[in-house]
Amino acid sequence: MNNPNVLIVSESPFSHQNGYGFALHSLFLKWDPHFLFQICSVGAYSNVQPSNDASAGLAWQEGINSGGTRNRIKSLLGLAAGWNGQYSERWLRRALGKWRPDVVYSFAFSTQTVEYAYWVATLYQIPFVAHITDLVPIDSDSKVVQALSNAQNVLCATSDLANLLTAVTGRDCIYFPPIGCSVPTRANRVSHSISLDSDFTIVYLGTIHSPDYYDTNYWSLKEISEAVISLAKDGLRCRMEIYGSAAEPSYAMSLADGQNIFYCGVPSKEDGQRVMQEAGCLLIPLSFNPKALEAMKYCYSSKLPDSLASGTPTLIYAPPEAAISKLCMDNNLGFLVADQSLQAIKSMLRYLVCNPEAAISSALIHAKFAGIHMSSESLACRLKEILSHACVTSSNTRTQNIFVK
Repeated sequence: MNNPNVLIVSESPFSHQNGYGFALHSLFLKWDPHFLFQICSVGAYSNVQPSNDASAGLAWQEGINSGGTRNRIKSLLGLAAGWNGQYSERWLRRALGKWRPDVVYSFAFSTQTVEYAYWVATLYQIPFVAHITDLVPIDSDSKVVQALSNAQNVLCATSDLANLLTAVTGRDCIYFPPIGCSVPTRANRVSHSISLDSDFTIVYLGTIHSPDYYDTNYWSLKEISEAVISLAKDGLRCRMEIYGSAAEPSYAMSLADGQNIFYCGVPSKEDGQRVMQEAGCLLIPLSFNPKALEAMKYCYSSKLPDSLASGTPTLIYAPPEAAISKLCMDNNLGFLVADQSLQAIKSMLRYLVCNPEAAISSALIHAKFAGIHMSSESLACRLKEILSHACVTSSNTRTQNIFVK
């Protein structure tokens, strides 16, 4: 079966402009949308309309964990996906209409999504493939252990997560990165940042988080901003440009000073790619707060593949225990600062500003690695093989069971 009908159960739809939306788009490159159907949790993304031709349909999962008589009645009538932890078969069949899945693929970071996807696969008696993108709290949750233990495949965002889930479930879990590079890999690059007549531009392209929580990357971004201001005062010609969205514009504006640090708003996809190619340096800042570390140990930043593939020097500011730091150290990728230190940031930025040719030479080696090992196209082809093989294996098993009886 080369083109199975894949029911995608996730927290975010293809069309959402976040890491999960980009990852799904990346993993299902070149799929005919008629073979895909999305079911997503109701939440912050429920106002997002499906992308044109992204899939055959998009249904919003509502009411599963809610209580109350009203929600129970809606579930019984098939007007809600479930009630109080119980699922509505009538809602599911109504949502899918005449479309029928061959395999359920769960792209998830929550136990609820994994459990629901497994229930759907069991209902239709079709294979279940789980793709776990973050650490899922499953130690005491037998339903999730059962779902993962019985899945045809369990894919994990990092090798550490694969090892952890293998130990918990007692079955082999596969390391499978959730997102690859989609920007053209630069085989060579002539950067305007080498010119002594222009400022060295340091670019952050991503979400600007709230400063109210100390476990977000806002504070690492602020430390880098302070390092840039300090270097500029020392006489180095450099500036920092921040691109991306924020729940509140004040979050982004609080980082800008109008002299060395500038907030440039949300770029289009084309402008974002151009900025990445033209920057002197790209930034991937992670939080150093211990509260955030547990999650960072088991997932990568979705910006890493594209940043490396751009051929632009990429500065990663993250604790050494983070998965992204380990990946960079093991493969000599990027320009890593793993110490929470203003002086360490300044030292790395000073090197990049003063040695642009050497930095770009290294960045092109990083881009070659990304093109070979982090290609969206190669990941998409591999996922398609996994999903197709799951269907064939499941079909063969059912046939064998018929003869046994």
